[in-house]
Amino acid sequence: MERERFDRKCRSSKKLELKKSRRKLRELLTASGKTLNELLVGLKEEREILYRECYSNR
Repeated sequence: MERERFDRKCRSSKKLELKKSRRKLRELLTASGKTLNELLVGLKEEREILYRECYSNR
């Protein structure tokens, strides 16, 4: 019985965190005027740049 209550509370908490994260991401995308795809392409480019900076001189 205790385990079931704990599991329900954890699931509820995680759902709330997910909702907050989605809301924040939506707000950031709207404020930036970018689409999700544009954001992901930019993120990939940033990762490539950081990778080259960190590992190309080895």
